Amino acid sequence: MLIRWGRFALPAVFVAWALLAAAGPVLGHALLRSSDPQAGSSVASSPARVTITFTEAPDLRLSTISLVDSTGTAIQTGPLTGSPIDLTSVNATLPTLANGVYTVTWRTVSSVDGHLATGSFAFGVGVAPPTQPASASASGSSQLSALGIAGRWLTYAGLLVLVGAAWLLWRTTIRSKAAGERDARALRTLLLIAAAAAAAGTLVVLFDQLSTAGVGLTDVVGTSLGNAVALRGVTVSMALVGALVVRWRAGPIGLLIATVDVLAAMVVDVAFSHAGAGSQPLLDSGVQWLHLVAAGAWVGGLTALLVWLHYRALDESAADVARRFSLLATVAITLVVITGVIRAIEEIGTFDALFGTLFGWLIIGKGALLIVLGSLGALNHFRHVPRGASGLGPLRKVGRVEVGVAAVIVLLTSALVNVAPPAETATASTPQQVTANGSDFGTTVRVALTVTPGMAGINTFVADVRDYNSGGSAGATAVTLRFALPAQPQVASSRLDLTEQPDDSFSATGTNLSIDGSWRVTAVVTTVSNIVEVPLEVTTRIIRQQVDVNRQPGLPTIYIVHLDAGGTVQLYLDPGTPGPNELHATFFDSEGNELPVTSATMSIGPEGQAAPPLTPRILEPGHFVSDTNLQWGTYLATVIGTSPSGSGSLVAHADMDVSQ
Repeated sequence: MLIRWGRFALPAVFVAWALLAAAGPVLGHALLRSSDPQAGSSVASSPARVTITFTEAPDLRLSTISLVDSTGTAIQTGPLTGSPIDLTSVNATLPTLANGVYTVTWRTVSSVDGHLATGSFAFGVGVAPPTQPASASASGSSQLSALGIAGRWLTYAGLLVLVGAAWLLWRTTIRSKAAGERDARALRTLLLIAAAAAAAGTLVVLFDQLSTAGVGLTDVVGTSLGNAVALRGVTVSMALVGALVVRWRAGPIGLLIATVDVLAAMVVDVAFSHAGAGSQPLLDSGVQWLHLVAAGAWVGGLTALLVWLHYRALDESAADVARRFSLLATVAITLVVITGVIRAIEEIGTFDALFGTLFGWLIIGKGALLIVLGSLGALNHFRHVPRGASGLGPLRKVGRVEVGVAAVIVLLTSALVNVAPPAETATASTPQQVTANGSDFGTTVRVALTVTPGMAGINTFVADVRDYNSGGSAGATAVTLRFALPAQPQVASSRLDLTEQPDDSFSATGTNLSIDGSWRVTAVVTTVSNIVEVPLEVTTRIIRQQVDVNRQPGLPTIYIVHLDAGGTVQLYLDPGTPGPNELHATFFDSEGNELPVTSATMSIGPEGQAAPPLTPRILEPGHFVSDTNLQWGTYLATVIGTSPSGSGSLVAHADMDVSQ
């Protein structure tokens, strides 16, 4: 019987599972909300500590905060400490930092759901902001794990069927004695199979969480993840013990043990899920638990009913059980819909998020299948069940289809657990990126390079390699990136080897964009038959600084860019009209005196495009000028001077107008 209805469920589950397994990265769950120092900010003196506030409480024993300077050298930080007031905040003490730009890299394991998240941001000490605003800091990401989804599916399917099989056993063997030995034994076997599936799924989920977090079983003792391991293991194991007792010796005691423990296992699962991390964890967890129990009564009960009817004569006694289940299923469906809508509103937050996020589309898919499932259930409820024993044959046929649809719904639910809800990610900082596109000289391949967050510091590089003509896969086997900074030839070139991903892209994380500016990136693409080079230009994204604009008739417009510690850089174009121009830049300290800056780089061009470096001339220490030719429009000027103390760079950005 299980094989017969399984032919409807397993193919649908396999297809949906394969699609989910091929999905790209998704946001993790303990995401960066804010930091001190703020991402992209600059402080006048070395901070005593770095504080990061996340969207969920991280487990301090499984989380890390590390620091590197602009050369990539690691800086030793103190142990992580939490806040007794806000469990989502984490502190790491810092040594005395010299002036310069520093990149913070964080790695968290959520104490709520055990998911791993990583990210980074930069801040400056005594120098200009390192061009990474808080709104662009990396929030962290993880992969939709095929193993994790499969484990969740086994767990949920087992728990749901346990609830349904327990109810039907109680109804047919203990309360009404409606079952015979053969069909009662089939239900007891189903109860044991469901308990074993839940136990196996739990083991798979725990293995996936431990491997993803990069910790061993002995390392999680006493941690939040260890508590989850213990609680999940105990409740599911006890349910399995109860199912074993029922299987070999039918009676109310074993059934009571199995029922109580499966309900407890659902409580534990909900406590370590999105509901447990909500703004009202007790209320949200209660609604989510009721959603699971109702789904078990409906879907699990239907599965048990089909197994029971397969071994049961289709008489009036069986028809009476089907009618009673139909009433139970009607109540359960109502509860599933009501609690599901409540939780969806809580987790999605906005209508746009429903159609603009993976989480929202999973909810839409689940809702659409629930409509199909409800329609099939209504067909049985209003047409087949009222016919009594004569309608049980069609009920079984439609019921098998219902179970197949329900199996896919459970799969989507398993994926939802691994995706951060939009309401949660809306409070987290959102990573931004820059892109660069190019092709090789022989026009055989195209490369689209995405750099996230596109700031000076740690970035994730993703290269999509396509055939130049067809746009299909180019058959690349390896991709290496080479980096050079033409404006500052003293900066040594570097390389980064990318790793092939399941979607045929290539990616890696590195600190190669160590300095703000326009980088020349060469993608070396290896295919089965050739090796080609694709030139690309990547300009790091910048932060907006305070700029005062001084316009006077007949004189060039002066742009005063404010630096940290009260310093400024005055920029102007002479004459500031279309055609040949001179870009002037003068550095001043907080007292208004010229800073004796002896070297600087200058560039100007349309924002968002790589601006070629200019050739500056020094008129006097602190005052530089470069020749350029501009048309009418607005241009982004960038000037980077070396601090007279040699402690860092003085970076100034300003939008400058060229008008008639």
